[in-house]
Amino acid sequence: MALLYNVKGSSVSGGKATTELVGPDLEYSLKSVLLVNVHDSVAATVTLFIQNDPTSGTTNTYEITHGISIPATTSLFLSDGISLPGDYGLYISVGNNDLIDVIVNT
Repeated sequence: MALLYNVKGSSVSGGKATTELVGPDLEYSLKSVLLVNVHDSVAATVTLFIQNDPTSGTTNTYEITHGISIPATTSLFLSDGISLPGDYGLYISVGNNDLIDVIVNT
């Protein structure tokens, strides 16, 4: 199944600091993620991570990428599949002014 997103940085109208791509309530296998910088002239900064939200209140976060710079009008394709436990969600954070299209294949 493919999940499609238009992710906007927090300074862009309708944007936010972190976007949930796959909720922590599903056990899933992540087959691939395509990150596309749709800006014409500015690189985008992307952090992709998994995180749980246990009832204990202590959140565990594991980064898949950290502060990766994707040049303008280019893409980053992550194709190594990983299986994640059902209590972890997939999230993305982008720079304040960034615009990223995301396709997640689960």
